[in-house]
Amino acid sequence: MSPFFCLILGMLSYAAGEYSSKRYAMTPSAWLYWQSVVCYSFGVFAWMPLIKQTNTLAITSTIWGCGCFVVSIVLAFAVFHERLTLTQIAGLVFAAVAIALLSIDS
Repeated sequence: MSPFFCLILGMLSYAAGEYSSKRYAMTPSAWLYWQSVVCYSFGVFAWMPLIKQTNTLAITSTIWGCGCFVVSIVLAFAVFHERLTLTQIAGLVFAAVAIALLSIDS
């Protein structure tokens, strides 16, 4: 599998896990709980070949984290219509800057 395919597969798995866990938080049920656990678990199957191919934990995990960051924000706003305060928005901006700085290869 190509690294890009592994990353996309992992982000899809993460998105499904995030969606299921948010639904679980809204209306708890055993089904949604286990659905989110299974979805998150599939991310491991994408992560392992990705880290094996890249063999750079710091960079690979930063890109993975950035993807998770974007997926979470898109789901929060586009699907669940969450609203943020200015302080929370500033926190997201700082988090994005931190991820960008961590991914710079010196």
